Amino acid sequence: LAAGISVNARDENGFTMIMVAALNDFHNAAKILLEQHGADPNVADRDGYRPLHFPADARIVELLLKHGADVNAQNNTGETPLMIPFRFGNVELVRILLRNGASLSPRNDEGLTALERA
Repeated sequence: LAAGISVNARDENGFTMIMVAALNDFHNAAKILLEQHGADPNVADRDGYRPLHFPADARIVELLLKHGADVNAQNNTGETPLMIPFRFGNVELVRILLRNGASLSPRNDEGLTALERA
């Protein structure tokens, strides 16, 4: 960033810095990127995944939501951020997402909701 690279610049895989921070559960890095550099919490990679699709850490999920992440964003196969912790049994993340407006209604490309996918 000090070299003038955009906070929302993409790597060869289409990932931005906030995506990498969310994917690796780097809370402090995510906080700096969002709060000090204005990283976009809704930027999508080439498969439609957004930063909220990645984390397993509740603190990062809450941080992304605080900065306007779309709790019901669907990727290119229709998966929402809620479908992922449901599938892996991460009850804490399911609760956080539901408490912040995640819908149980969206269906993925297979026609399944988050509950049906669990």
